[in-house]
Amino acid sequence: MDRAAGRLADVLDEAVGVLVALMKSDTVQDAVRLGAAGKVLDYGMKLSEHVDLEKRLTALEAATSADAADTGTTDPDTWQDAA
Repeated sequence: MDRAAGRLADVLDEAVGVLVALMKSDTVQDAVRLGAAGKVLDYGMKLSEHVDLEKRLTALEAATSADAADTGTTDPDTWQDAA
């Protein structure tokens, strides 16, 4: 799975370039340009959501680590009681 993800990451920039080229092309049909623009918008929104979720997860993990360090336990049910 890691190998496949790596291969996908290697060609991701090229794939985005193809979509952008199609979107900006004056020689392709409007339906193709519209489809490419839609994909760029869709993937852009998904990327934004993933980046946001990653930031939120990182913050939660940091807070969990800090709470665990403060209380000496990894049981979140005890964190408020110990504070």
